[in-house]
Amino acid sequence: MSLEISSDFDYYASIGAALAPIPHGAKNPLGIVGSVYLDCSKDPAQWRGWRATHPNCNFVLVAGPSRLIILDIDVKELGVDRAIHLYRWWFESRRLPILMPQVRTPSGGFHTYVRVPDGVDLEDLTAAQLVPACEGAKKAIVETKIGNGITNAVGSYYDGRDGGPAGYYKRITPYEPHECLPQLLEYYKRKVVATAATPESTRAAEELLPTLPAHIRRKLDCEDATGDRSADIARCTTALIGHGCSDAEIFDLIWSHPLGEKAREKKDDGHWLRKDITSMRSKGFGERKPVDWSGVAMTGAKTGDIVSRPDWHHQCIADGNGKIIPNVANAIVAVTAASGSHIGFNEMECAPFWLAPYNRAIRDEEVTEIQKWIQHNGIPRIGKDIVHDAVRSVAVKNSFHPVRDYLNALRWDGVPRAGNWLSTYLGATRTPYTNGIGQMFLIAMVARAFQPGCKADYMLILEGKQGLMKSSACRALAGQWFSDQLPDIGTKDAAQHLRGKWLIEAAEMHALSRAETTALKAFVTRQEERYRPPYGRLEVVEPRQCVFIGTTNKAVYLKDETGGRRFWPVKCGTIAIDRLAADRDQLFAEAVHLYRSGAAWWPDREFEAEHIAPEQERRFEHDDWSQPISEYLKDKQSVTLIDVAAGALHVRREDFSRSDQLRITAILEKVGWERGIPEHGRRPWVRTQRESVAA
Repeated sequence: MSLEISSDFDYYASIGAALAPIPHGAKNPLGIVGSVYLDCSKDPAQWRGWRATHPNCNFVLVAGPSRLIILDIDVKELGVDRAIHLYRWWFESRRLPILMPQVRTPSGGFHTYVRVPDGVDLEDLTAAQLVPACEGAKKAIVETKIGNGITNAVGSYYDGRDGGPAGYYKRITPYEPHECLPQLLEYYKRKVVATAATPESTRAAEELLPTLPAHIRRKLDCEDATGDRSADIARCTTALIGHGCSDAEIFDLIWSHPLGEKAREKKDDGHWLRKDITSMRSKGFGERKPVDWSGVAMTGAKTGDIVSRPDWHHQCIADGNGKIIPNVANAIVAVTAASGSHIGFNEMECAPFWLAPYNRAIRDEEVTEIQKWIQHNGIPRIGKDIVHDAVRSVAVKNSFHPVRDYLNALRWDGVPRAGNWLSTYLGATRTPYTNGIGQMFLIAMVARAFQPGCKADYMLILEGKQGLMKSSACRALAGQWFSDQLPDIGTKDAAQHLRGKWLIEAAEMHALSRAETTALKAFVTRQEERYRPPYGRLEVVEPRQCVFIGTTNKAVYLKDETGGRRFWPVKCGTIAIDRLAADRDQLFAEAVHLYRSGAAWWPDREFEAEHIAPEQERRFEHDDWSQPISEYLKDKQSVTLIDVAAGALHVRREDFSRSDQLRITAILEKVGWERGIPEHGRRPWVRTQRESVAA
């Protein structure tokens, strides 16, 4: 054992667990006690007695006597990510909090302990599969251990004898067993399963049936069915062997009850069932040996605590006296031993993370716990800063990018959706404009994930009355990587807020002044963030991985033409949140396909002039001076600002202010005039060949 046995025993004693010993390296419950279900113990002294008599023996946790429901997450067929996704989906689809596992298995799977509420009869529960087999998996993804169900306890070592990776069962969180959710408890309540008609019972079966315990009779009638009929038959056979039934009696009982339906379907006159019963008895299933067969009376024999020393010390740098030096190199070795397989670096958040099933940032207090573990295991003088550096170093070796991983896993079904998603899901009018900007916006999101810091200079603006669910649509599109809490864009807080975000909403945009538009344009078009984090020693440079989207209930909100060209306004109608959420994966799958095919996420000049500019023009606040100035300019080729002020607005030179100059300048730029070459001390404005949008 590489873990501290005493601490594992303390944990199981604290939760009222019932343990039983099994041979070292094994999962099979046979070999030490007659029945792990009947001979298990809650006494830590008994556990130590077993361990003294059978050095290095494993232990199994027995669900029923421990009053636990154990959720066994199998990752061997689907892999960790998909198996955990299905496990989380079971809870999320029912709007329930996710019950985080406490144990990691040698194969990479997980065990979650759930406490059975007081007053609930264990006989009323059935070991139904939480997540049954699906495409790509022949076995259930999440099995349930209830009653006489068992799993190897923390600290046990599996040597791979029955297939699968060798390794230890490790506790990955200090959590106590979860309180059972009412919906989960209801899921495990016994349900009667309809079965085909069964043949008449033999006389022996009829006479034997009344003597059987209620839980065996329920198994025979499929009232405790799990959905895996072979497993149900195996459990019932084990129980009947333990009850003292002969092979012939077991066959008659199963064959004549609903449980035997699968055996009868084989049309082999019961050959398969008889062979299965004989095989199970030959392997010792259900046979109970005397309680003291293990050589240790169940009276609480006491032995000293058994503690195995850490096996990572030989990798560390030591001083002349053989003591491990508290430096970063040794801290990295220690962190790797303590948590190396459970931490990674989230490239979206730019931070060390706990990996599946937690998928969250490592907190300061958890680094302190790692520091304490290292101090108790051979490096007592290690400092917190060194441990922080080591955690980050170990995490970076296992970097991941959640959005990129999400996009890479998608498979497009070939149905085009990206070009018309604004009209299909947000109720916008379908036009070349909405089709074009909608597709470009999705590709820009994909591009920012695969090419952080790439140019993405445009901002979609969703227009519509308050309560239309514009923000909800944004959240449905970006999921957990969405934010509508953008801080003041002029502060360092805004730069830090971008970490871990894929889509950020600028909510309820009002009529923007020229200065505000200029500031927002500069912020949106930035490609990287530069700042020094709080308590950080160096400036960080983080290429942007997000795009921006605005929402407003205004019809007119742009004042500055130059900055306003960065905005793509869309008037929304009825928003179909559920449809958007359902098709989101396919929208991004198509966007990934388009991105990899070389599609652009920016408009060409022709599209911008023909489709985008007219839409933007409708959102500009028109100045009252625009009309008289346009009339004045009709027959002019060159003017000065004072010419326009006097000729169009009848403003006297002495009343001509700086704000008047800026106002006239904005109108001249908007109608297509530009500054000319200074001549004779005057700076004229001249007509250009560009056709005025306002004309």
